[in-house]
Amino acid sequence: MPEPVLDGDEVPRPLFGDARSVKLLGDLLNDEDLRVRERAAGELGQTHNPKALAYLKRAAKDSSPAVRAAATRGAVELGFSGKEIVLAGLNDKDITPLLAAMNGAVVLKLIDAVEPLRNLTRHEQELIRAAAPRTLTALGQTANPENLKRLLGDPSPAVRVEALSNALLLASAEDLKDDFIRLANASQPPAVRAAAIECLGKFVFFPRLAASYSFGADTDMYKNYAADANPLPRRSVVRTYRRHDMAAEILPFLADPSPLVRLSAAEALVHLPTESAVKPLVELFLAAPDEKTHTVAKEALRKIGGAPVGEAMAGAFSQSLAEFQSVDGDMKGMQKQIDPLVKTLESSSSDKKAKVDPKVEKQLEELRFQMRALQRKQQILQRNAMSCCSLLGVLRRKEGFDNLLRQATALPLDSPILGEVAVALGRIGDERAMDPLRTVLSESSKQAIPYLKAISSMATPPPFSEKVTGQVIQALAALGDAETFKTVYRLSRIRVMSMRLGTVIAYSLKVLPSITADAPPEEVEKMIMSVLMDPNLSSSSSAQWRAAKMAGVLKLQPALRPLKRILRDRETTVMMTVAAWAIQQITGEENPPNIPEPVLNQGSWIITQTAE
Repeated sequence: MPEPVLDGDEVPRPLFGDARSVKLLGDLLNDEDLRVRERAAGELGQTHNPKALAYLKRAAKDSSPAVRAAATRGAVELGFSGKEIVLAGLNDKDITPLLAAMNGAVVLKLIDAVEPLRNLTRHEQELIRAAAPRTLTALGQTANPENLKRLLGDPSPAVRVEALSNALLLASAEDLKDDFIRLANASQPPAVRAAAIECLGKFVFFPRLAASYSFGADTDMYKNYAADANPLPRRSVVRTYRRHDMAAEILPFLADPSPLVRLSAAEALVHLPTESAVKPLVELFLAAPDEKTHTVAKEALRKIGGAPVGEAMAGAFSQSLAEFQSVDGDMKGMQKQIDPLVKTLESSSSDKKAKVDPKVEKQLEELRFQMRALQRKQQILQRNAMSCCSLLGVLRRKEGFDNLLRQATALPLDSPILGEVAVALGRIGDERAMDPLRTVLSESSKQAIPYLKAISSMATPPPFSEKVTGQVIQALAALGDAETFKTVYRLSRIRVMSMRLGTVIAYSLKVLPSITADAPPEEVEKMIMSVLMDPNLSSSSSAQWRAAKMAGVLKLQPALRPLKRILRDRETTVMMTVAAWAIQQITGEENPPNIPEPVLNQGSWIITQTAE
């Protein structure tokens, strides 16, 4: 049995319908109301039960297009076993089922759908003529050349755009270059022009990279496209430069007025790492208000790496952290102005005879508006500081190392920035980080019990974060600190009423092999068993999953009983899989235990039983 892997910190628990649920939903396919049949077909897919397939095949032949479309969506939910229903849907005469089938072909990556899709490029409906080449593009397949040429002359701009996008997959397009030139004309809609410009960039211009074409180079025309008033053609220029490895030409677009173009430039530089891009990328990385552009710029900087990026990140971290702390002070000062105004309004509203002062209301509204702006600014600065740490750690750069050491003991124990500082120090791997991180873990451990007590009594908790504490443990493990297990063991034993530090335990179990070389085996076993035996630890938490896996790694015989209980409880397939794997590791049997169906986990369908 393959070793199980868990992505993320939560154990997924997909919806599941048992045989009874499937039958009840299947019986509803006989209802006279098509809305009932439509909903039943869709929710049969939500059951993720192979028994639903037979009912969905029947629903796929329903007289209502809406029901047939729902049946196709349901078949896609079931996975590859629903392939036949999806392929049959590509021959439907109605638009809604056709669109559902095309979407399903992409989700299931059905190469068998290519020929039906090519035929659909001749459909009478514009929506289908556009969707067909779009679906082919998503599958990495092209329409037939004669169909593409016809689509490029389609009266619908949407169809022409999708045809041009599909044409980019061709290896050569000599017969289509006149169409590309025509569609790049200023009289065309911007989206059509942009797609045509990208085709020209691949197939016609830059003959040093497209030597088979006799049209000739015209980089001056591309410069005109680069200055177009609409951002879509400018983005196509960036994509063309990326295609031809022209990193230097892409750099100016990092400062383009359009977020769309800036993002495209950053995406291009992920594939064309160059040191000359560091400064503009850092500026974009820090200033981007949206997460996608920030993340892409971060990835581009990671690909470049080296001392220039290390120095830039060290400086950006110091700057972002200082600004974050300044904004934090401004917010606290503003809150002191807001609190008395709120009290004034509350006292006025409680006194029926008193009138609410409109000036106070207006002042409070203005202050709250300013506070929201500061909160957004603070979020961006925190994001930037954390990302700087992340890059320094991933690249193992020591620029700014001394500042990271200082901040490890200076930042609040519940600061997300502290967590990223710790992870970065662990990845950099310098043993000088060990003592500061031990100090942080010691101070954090002191707050664990007060934190749980506050949570259980719904009081304000002390500065403590399970995630940050877990990240510190992760960092110390990366540094090979054998002393960490003593603290980890104590934290794993803490209980307040029925509450435990589940996230801390999950982080600890993940790195357990790195911190238990000198640990007493009985304590390691006791820690794992206490997690496996605890019914109060959520089945969606990764703590029990990681405990089960460690039991298998260490071949703990006493763990067989709770592992078999996991199989009996049937909470989630993911938990049952790791339990079955661990049992096989412990027993050494050739075949792992059978994994049963999970228990009923209803989605939007609700099935209840009433006494007769």
